[in-house]
Amino acid sequence: MSNVEQRSELQVIKNDHLHMMPIEQAQGWYNDFVAFSKSILKPELDFGIIPGTPKPSLYKPGAEKLRFVYGLGAEFDCIDKTVDLDRPFIDYSYRCTIKSKTGQILSQCEGSCNSLEPKFGYLWKQVNELPEGTDISRLPSKTTGKKLSEFDFAINKGETSGQYGKPQEYWDNWRQAIQSGRAKQVNKKSKSGKDLIAWELDETVTVYRIMNPDVIGVKNTIMKMAQKRAFVGAILLATGASEFFTQDIEDMEINGAVYSDHNNVPFTEAEVVPDPIAEQAKKRMEERIPGHWYAKLEKCKTVDDLLKLFNDKKETIEAWPELKQLFTDAKKQLQKNTVGMTTADARENHYDRS
Repeated sequence: MSNVEQRSELQVIKNDHLHMMPIEQAQGWYNDFVAFSKSILKPELDFGIIPGTPKPSLYKPGAEKLRFVYGLGAEFDCIDKTVDLDRPFIDYSYRCTIKSKTGQILSQCEGSCNSLEPKFGYLWKQVNELPEGTDISRLPSKTTGKKLSEFDFAINKGETSGQYGKPQEYWDNWRQAIQSGRAKQVNKKSKSGKDLIAWELDETVTVYRIMNPDVIGVKNTIMKMAQKRAFVGAILLATGASEFFTQDIEDMEINGAVYSDHNNVPFTEAEVVPDPIAEQAKKRMEERIPGHWYAKLEKCKTVDDLLKLFNDKKETIEAWPELKQLFTDAKKQLQKNTVGMTTADARENHYDRS
């Protein structure tokens, strides 16, 4: 084929497949999307700001509204599945395909979730909730702010044995808090629905991390989480909403905190006690990871850069626990580096990157 024929063929391909919509139409789409986001999507329900992320995060309810307003269809395919009852270990990967009203495929995105993620693989318990004989010196721990509550009749009884029994020190602490005014009197519903007098107390407690003994019990939740991640990512691609929102990152570990499905706020971490076993594991991790990953991370100057690298190599990182931990540590460091940055500075940096 001659050069003239090649250029002619390329021109035909370009004319057939690369039509750009008129500028006025593109501007109209943009304005409509901004108006939709402001008037229909609700903060903390459809999207929310998570500290350490460059854009608002789109939640599943918001993605559902986008699917509805554009009249899109969503199809899910399970592309990988592991349910090992002996370990136990559960891992799901789904592909979500978004189609137009006429059946045209607009986007595809894969999402995965497994039982080793912090929210599913581990539990944080106070010392009185741990199995008897647990050696707390070998467990990762942290202090956290927590709102405690107890019924007035339970404090007066102060049971130390039986189903509702707790250490005497626990009940003594409640009585001292009430006498000193640290505890606040409230009304609280019992299991039967009756309003009873109760007390609330804001307190800093130490909690310890243990393996989740009932991983199989969250099998369906893990499956649904993988579907949700694939769905939100596919909707972002299909609707062109990536300028306005980032991938749904609720229930993921960010800057050492796990964000929940319910209120999208982290489990407050004030202090982490060094763990010798964890330090040894970290050393082994650094010895196993090839040097080019460290070079890639050094090029990430912002959390936005780090998230982009994570999303580009997500399948590899998710399947490699040591590498995933390395990304978590890098995110913590970037967060520390940006502490003290003013809102104006952050905005300026955002525009520079765009």
